[in-house]
Amino acid sequence: MMKQPAENTNATVAEAEAASARTTPVSLQAADIREQVAKVAYQLWQERQGAGGSPEEDWRRAEEIVAKRWAATSKA
Repeated sequence: MMKQPAENTNATVAEAEAASARTTPVSLQAADIREQVAKVAYQLWQERQGAGGSPEEDWRRAEEIVAKRWAATSKA
């Protein structure tokens, strides 16, 4: 039976997230991003109460919002 490596309690949150991103398959990251975009797009749709726009426009704006969030967290 292999031992699991000890958890690094001295790692910062950013270091832990970076390590997680390196070990998380890209497909899981993509699924997480898509889920976040879907949530933001739904929030945008709710805010406009379904009028004066389109789901496609909500999705595009949500993609921009999530991309900015991910860029900000990757720089931290």
